[in-house]
Amino acid sequence: MLQRQFARVQARDLETFTNQVVTLISTFRGSKGVVDLQPAIFRFTLATTTALLFGESIDTLSEAEQTEFAEHFDRATWVTAVRLPLAHLSSLYNTSSYRKSCRIVRRYADHFIDKAFQYGRDHSEEEATERYPFIFDLHTEYKDRSLVRDQLVNVLLAGRDTTACTMSWTIFHLVRHPEMLQRLREEINEVVGAETLITRAHTKRMTYLNAVLNESESF
Repeated sequence: MLQRQFARVQARDLETFTNQVVTLISTFRGSKGVVDLQPAIFRFTLATTTALLFGESIDTLSEAEQTEFAEHFDRATWVTAVRLPLAHLSSLYNTSSYRKSCRIVRRYADHFIDKAFQYGRDHSEEEATERYPFIFDLHTEYKDRSLVRDQLVNVLLAGRDTTACTMSWTIFHLVRHPEMLQRLREEINEVVGAETLITRAHTKRMTYLNAVLNESESF
């Protein structure tokens, strides 16, 4: 159902992630001793996933708003995971805090949809679709704002955690196998060279990187 939307998003340049990557690296710069990577990686994937889906990252929100969104998104995600095995009995586990978190997550999704539609009114349809491709493609497909919002949240749920876990697990194994980490560095240096921006054309040539990620996901 979402193949066309993902194809459009995947065609975008990786420069979308630049600010988030810089923020992630700065988090660990100067760190000493044992460092817990996962919280920072989860913040990173939440920022990048919202940037791709909403057309703007949650980084555009205030610090308080980012914290509120992240906390309620995490709570809603956790309870949803607990409810999933209950299937048709999931209504038995429907706490007030869960309903509150769902409302807040939907509110923020609506916030970005409003910004996209306002941009569409202020600019041409082509410009709006270029800047907010996922939102406008979904709206073209469903003609229903609530369905657009629900699909955005649905994909956000699926995309944030899986990417963060893959990154965390990959780093976990690489630091325990320095020879593989070195080989990966050599491949990246060979493919990218002196260029400062990694593109999708680069990553397609990084066969060892793809192998490392596939192997990490299989554990």
